Amino acid sequence: MNRIKNLTGRLTVVVIEDNQGDFVLIEDYLIEKFKSIEIVHFSDFAGASIYFQNPESDVSLILLDLHLPDLGGDELIQKVSEYTDNVPIVILTGYSDLNVAKESLQSGVYDYLIKDEVNPTVLHKTIMYALHRSNYINQIREEKLNYENLFHFNPQPTWLLDARSLSILNANKAAQKKYGYTLEAFMEMSFDQLHPEAENEPLKECLISETNNTDDKPFTHFLSNGNEIKVDLHCRGISRNEGSSYIVQ
Repeated sequence: MNRIKNLTGRLTVVVIEDNQGDFVLIEDYLIEKFKSIEIVHFSDFAGASIYFQNPESDVSLILLDLHLPDLGGDELIQKVSEYTDNVPIVILTGYSDLNVAKESLQSGVYDYLIKDEVNPTVLHKTIMYALHRSNYINQIREEKLNYENLFHFNPQPTWLLDARSLSILNANKAAQKKYGYTLEAFMEMSFDQLHPEAENEPLKECLISETNNTDDKPFTHFLSNGNEIKVDLHCRGISRNEGSSYIVQ
């Protein structure tokens, strides 16, 4: 179910609500505001879980009551999240469970609605916001995956280094094969360990300047078996959530 949705197409909204009156009201609001929508209703978690496990199920968004006959609260949110793989969840709650609903935002729930305050406009805006946010998050995930694939399947040995310590944070498959180190072994090393000590300063200058040394004397690298090879290095500084890093090829 983890995919980018076409927001102009047909939406499938799963409503998990055991109060029939509340469901009918939500159903009327959805039909009023969305021209093309399929509404799937369950009154308990057990029925919804069977539906979610069907590979043919294509869920756009879930409206989830916090209290069901067979499950409720944080455990319910966790179980639904496990089955639905990044499908946006909007909690339906009363004032008595407002704190639980607010806390659920920290565990990946997209939003919450107080049942007594829901109207067609509020419901529509909440759903559209959640869908747009979900699309944005999924696009970022796909872009990250694309970059990871470019890194790992690059035919040239490539490393990701911590900018301060030069410790190796990642090494692609080509580096592992060429140098004879496993990824785990690389990650216990700093990049300058692949070089003779005399190259420490030229290596730092190469990294800081973000240039390559193709016009200079090539660097020396040690393979795991002790053999030496001559290499040209290409590097680029990047910013990550964890701090500054270098990509070195």
